[in-house]
Amino acid sequence: MIIKSMSLSARKELLASIRQRYCDSSWIDKGKILDGFVAATGYDRKHAIQLMNSKAEPEQPKERLGSQKYDEQTRQALYSI
Repeated sequence: MIIKSMSLSARKELLASIRQRYCDSSWIDKGKILDGFVAATGYDRKHAIQLMNSKAEPEQPKERLGSQKYDEQTRQALYSI
């Protein structure tokens, strides 16, 4: 049986729509919700569990404030090696 995969944005929307219901459900209901999510997305079951239990929005990487600047003496020492 070949399953056409969902787009990444569709999988994220589906995850966002059912994550809270999953967290509020009983152990048995979580299994049923997880079965449907795995069938729809094609994710591995353990990965789907991690996604359901994670924060709603993953943290974005922090931007670097700027390049590090060296004085002339330090640059010469680095280039002479």
